[in-house]
Amino acid sequence: MLSVPHKIIQIRKEKGYTQEYVAEMLGISQSAYHKIESGRASLKLEQALKLAQVFEKSLEDFLPENSNYFNIYNNKENSVNGLNITNNIDIEKLIAPLQAVINGLLEQNATKDAIIQKLVAQNEELLKKLMES
Repeated sequence: MLSVPHKIIQIRKEKGYTQEYVAEMLGISQSAYHKIESGRASLKLEQALKLAQVFEKSLEDFLPENSNYFNIYNNKENSVNGLNITNNIDIEKLIAPLQAVINGLLEQNATKDAIIQKLVAQNEELLKKLMES
């Protein structure tokens, strides 16, 4: 079973991206990104969401199969980005709505890109007709 850093490396290589490129997309240095891939540093939630967007994947794609990575099982309170999380809360349920919003935004972006491409093509056709007349 691959660890989270190894899954990130695998997906990055499948996409053909360099560490430098992914680091730039995350807004961090290449050395900071290397620490994430080597397991010496953890991704912040915002970085994980951005990485999912860059890789065009869901957060679950980074996790080992049959993983409880997002589940917290201990006897103390935890703080994630200022949000207090208590015992046995399934963070995946908290993240799922965010992932849905992100996926919706990605779809909207793709639709806007398609519309822009169509408008550019129409504009080129009009310019061509103007040049011919």
